[in-house]
Amino acid sequence: MLIITTSIFPDYIRHIADELALSYWDWSAIILSLVSLLIAILSFLVARRTLISQKRTEKNTTPIINKKVQLFLLNNSLRELYESLISITALYAALEYTSYKIFPSRQFWHLVYIDTSNLHEELFYGDDTKFQAIYYLKTSLNNFNSDVMDLENDISKSTVTSQLKKTIILHLCEDIGSLVQVWGKCYMKSLGLTKYEMLSLLEDNFLKCNLCRFNQIKNDDKDLIKYYLPNTPFYNMIEEIVELLSPQFETLKVLFNLDYDERQFKMNISHFVDFLMLNVLYKSKPFAAYILQHQIKSRMKFESSNRNESNIWIGNEYTPKPNMNYSWIFYFNDIQE
Repeated sequence: MLIITTSIFPDYIRHIADELALSYWDWSAIILSLVSLLIAILSFLVARRTLISQKRTEKNTTPIINKKVQLFLLNNSLRELYESLISITALYAALEYTSYKIFPSRQFWHLVYIDTSNLHEELFYGDDTKFQAIYYLKTSLNNFNSDVMDLENDISKSTVTSQLKKTIILHLCEDIGSLVQVWGKCYMKSLGLTKYEMLSLLEDNFLKCNLCRFNQIKNDDKDLIKYYLPNTPFYNMIEEIVELLSPQFETLKVLFNLDYDERQFKMNISHFVDFLMLNVLYKSKPFAAYILQHQIKSRMKFESSNRNESNIWIGNEYTPKPNMNYSWIFYFNDIQE
C-alpha cells in the first residue's frame, strides 16, 4: 500500500517532505495512515447503514412474539398433539381390523405431524433454565416427527411386516405420553406457570379435551350414524393404546396430584375416533360403512350356518346411499403385494 501511494503522488510527497524537514518515507507513512483512516470511517458508515436497514426489515417482517403469545401457541400445539393421538389411534384400529392390508393417503399425515415452528426458544436466551425446558420440548417433538416420517415411509410397503408397523405405532403413542410430561415441565420452567395453572392447561388441551377438529360429524348419512356408532368395533384397540399412555399420566398424578380419569379419557378418544371413521374413505365409501357391511356379512354368514333366524343383529342391512355428498378427511388404499 505504501509503495502504491508513493508511486501515485511522488512529487507532491517530496515537496511536502522538503518543506517540513521530514523524510520522504515519513510523509508517505502519514499519508497512508490518513487514507486508511478515511477508508475505515467510510466502511463504518456503510456497515452502520446496512445494520439499520436490516433491523428495519426484521421489524417489518418478523411477527411480535412475547411470552403471552408463546403460551397461546403452546396450548394450540398441545391440542394438535391430542389430535395426532386420535389420528394414530384411528389408524391403528383400522390396520388391525384389516390385518394391515391398507395404508392412509398423504392427507392423513398432515393430522399427525406437529409444527415445531410455534416454539420460540429465542425468547429465553437470557435464562438457561427457561431455555433448556422449551429447547428440550422442541427437540422431543422433532424426534417424534422423525418417527412419524419412518412410519409414513414404511406403512405402504408389503415387505414391512405387520408386527413392525404395529410396534412403530405403539411406540409413537408412548412418545405422546412422554411429550405430555415434557409439556408440563415447559409450562412451569419456561413460562413460570404454577402447578395448578399447568395442570389446568394439560387437562383442557389434552387429558380432558372435548373439542377438536374431529368434533363435528361431517357425514350427513343419518342411517350410517345410527347403525355405526352403537356398534363400534374399535374399543379394545383403543383400550390398548390408553393403557400404554396411563403410566405417563400416573406419574403426573403422583408428582402434581393430577386429576386423571382413565375411563373418561378412553371414552373421549373413542368418541373422536368414531367421528373420524365416519369421514374416512375406503373403497369409495366411508370406512364406517365398510366396517358395517363387513360385520353384517359375517353375522349373516354365522346365523345362516347356525340356522338361527330369530337372532337378528341390526335388523336391516345398511347400504350406503349412491353418490353420497359428504366431506372426507383422508382415505385408505389397499397395499399392493
